[in-house]
Amino acid sequence: MDYKRSHLLLNLGLAAGILLGLFSLMTTIQWVGILGAVLMLGGIFQAEIFYRCPRCGGRLSIREKKPAFCPHCGSPLA
Repeated sequence: MDYKRSHLLLNLGLAAGILLGLFSLMTTIQWVGILGAVLMLGGIFQAEIFYRCPRCGGRLSIREKKPAFCPHCGSPLA
């Protein structure tokens, strides 16, 4: 999996988890909140594995926006 798809899955997992968590707070359906937490953790877990520079394999930070250049080797991330 490339870093762009991994970043997209991270954002989708976080957004879906937040929305499901908020929905769970507004209703009495608790399993929806658990599903939201699982989606968030799954998004973060896959990003820790796959969100890397395609050239050097250095880990890209998930706490910052998608960089234009690799912070490890300096190659452009197009």
